[in-house]
Amino acid sequence: MAMRGGAIKFLGTKRHHDKWLKDTENYVVKGCFAMTELGHGSNVKGIETSLPLMIQTTGEFVINTPCESAQKYCIGGATNHATQTVVFSQLGINGKNQGVHAFICQIRDADGKICLNIRIADLFDNVRIPKENLLNSIADVSPDGEYLSAIRDPDQRFAAFMAALTSGHVNIASTVMYISKVIMDFNSGLPSVAKLLQLYMIFGPGMQECREACGGQGLKTENHVGHLKSEFDVQSTFEGDNNFLVQ
Repeated sequence: MAMRGGAIKFLGTKRHHDKWLKDTENYVVKGCFAMTELGHGSNVKGIETSLPLMIQTTGEFVINTPCESAQKYCIGGATNHATQTVVFSQLGINGKNQGVHAFICQIRDADGKICLNIRIADLFDNVRIPKENLLNSIADVSPDGEYLSAIRDPDQRFAAFMAALTSGHVNIASTVMYISKVIMDFNSGLPSVAKLLQLYMIFGPGMQECREACGGQGLKTENHVGHLKSEFDVQSTFEGDNNFLVQ
């Protein structure tokens, strides 16, 4: 949910912020984040989900999962609850692939019924989405089908895209730093807890060390260490192992 909101904030523009950010924050919209694919966990640039065409008469994109390896995988919330997803897909315009872009796509209606052409195996069967659902802070498509971007080189454009997306993780890190300060303030006898929380955001294994250093107290709900560990372990791996992400 947080990653979907971050994607809208950093990859979208005012029209997306006005329409979806508040409802995302208030859980009016139950969102998920559809980047990972079965065959392309670490290789975001090589994902296979495709947008082969834009229907100019209706102002829609058509999104499709072309093969089994392109199915979206490990998408938290999609199985039972999510009503919308931010889906990452290749964008084809006038026969040319312009690389990975992000789109807002409805997957359930307000009553929880799965939308037409959505299969909750995280595949898309020629799903139509409004043109304005393209998160367009990096690039856009004009009404007559022209691809528009200030960054002409596709590799540089992809780098800018990923930089904008991952900037949301800085906010997560800042949150943990704040929590660590609170823990230090209220647990002056355990300053190492705050220090290890900060180290975790840099070195990864610090959270486990933090829990072990606290002994049985590290498992108590009121100390939040176990909860934080379960929440932030994924930060060490996401789309690949830690060595890959560090690079």
